[in-house]
Formats: sequence, C-alpha cells, structure tokens
Amino acid sequence: MEDDKNLKLKFENEFNECIARYTGNSTIAQSIKYALEGKGKRIRPLLCLNTTVALDGKPSDCLDAAIAVEMIHTYSLIHDDLPCMDNDDIRRGRPTLHKKFSEATAVLAGDGLLTDAFDIIASADNSLSADTKLAQVRMLSQAAGSMGMVMGQSMDMENTGLNMKDISIVDKIHRNKTGALIGASLGLGALAAKKNYDCALEFWKAGENIGLAYQIIDDLLDTAT
Repeated sequence: MEDDKNLKLKFENEFNECIARYTGNSTIAQSIKYALEGKGKRIRPLLCLNTTVALDGKPSDCLDAAIAVEMIHTYSLIHDDLPCMDNDDIRRGRPTLHKKFSEATAVLAGDGLLTDAFDIIASADNSLSADTKLAQVRMLSQAAGSMGMVMGQSMDMENTGLNMKDISIVDKIHRNKTGALIGASLGLGALAAKKNYDCALEFWKAGENIGLAYQIIDDLLDTAT
C-alpha cells in the first residue's frame, strides 16, 4: 500500500499539470491559476486517494476525482471570501482573489472552477467505466450543490450573529458546509476503486462525520483564540 507522502506527490504532480492548462494572458485564466497555486493542506484529495488505495483500487483511477474535489474546494473558498460573504482579505497567506483581481473576476473564476471540475471527471483518461464517471459526477454535484455545500453556506450566513442554541441547526450547517465535500471525497474514492454506489454512500457518511468533527474542532480553536 502506498504511503501518504507518495500519494501526495502523485497528486501534486497531476495537479500542477492541471494548473498548467490555464495558459495565456486572459484575466480569467490568470485568476484561476492564481487561486489553484495557493498551497492548501490537500485534506480532501488525500482522503479521496487513500480511500481508493484502502479498497485495493489504483491511485491512477482516482487522481482526476481528487483534482476535481480540490478545484471545487478552491471555488468555495473564493466565493466565501467575497465581500458579500465573509469579506476576507487574506487566504493561504496571500491576498484573496477579489483583492488581487476584482470582485467580478473572483465570481467568474469560482464559476469556472466549479464547472471545469466536472469536465475533469467526465474526460478522465483512466480505467473507469462511463457509468462510474457518471456516478462520480452525480455524487460530487450533490455534495457541492443546493442540497449540500451551497445550502450549508446559505444557512451559515442566515444564522451569523445569532446565538445558535439549536444543535440540530448547527449540525446541519456543519454537515452541509464542511461535511458534504469531505464525505464526497471518500465516496468518490470508493467509486474510483470500482465499488458500487451504495457502498460509496457509506463512505460518504463516514466522511461527513469526519467533516463534522473537523468543523467542531476548528470552531473551538477559533473560540479559544
């Protein structure tokens, strides 16, 4: 079984090739490239790859899904940082995209990354069947869409500043805003190992709980500081 260091190296090599596709001097290409070059922790793609390996799948069959997950995560950060959302100036030690370019460019760059992520999976050159790739697109769209990550962000904004004593609301926000994409990362990894959709959904549930725990810890650390 490959160790985490080797998997991360394989991911970074493939991810750099993906970044290199955004060539030319157009504002949208340069802004997307800038966003993708920000050095994240790669939690989601590594969970995706490790799930595939743990289920005796081939990392090469999972790399495109792992890249797609990181692209969607990056898009979500770009939009979260916007003045109409969290209004952040710094992301990963650099100016946020709307500060480096413009607010309109940041919106379009996020839109581009979200859309391009599905093309990465659909056009992947691996051994997965068309049905499996379709299942991956379905799972990722459910995680990122209006019943997943987007819902979580919307609920978070609606409840900002409120004293949220209803734990069920807090749980739903965290499960959708953070847990959905982490859950899908594990689910996509299971699909890349050629497991069926029901099996992949069980991995999604496990990943969702990881995401929930991650968000609780992150909130506690914010409170402590």
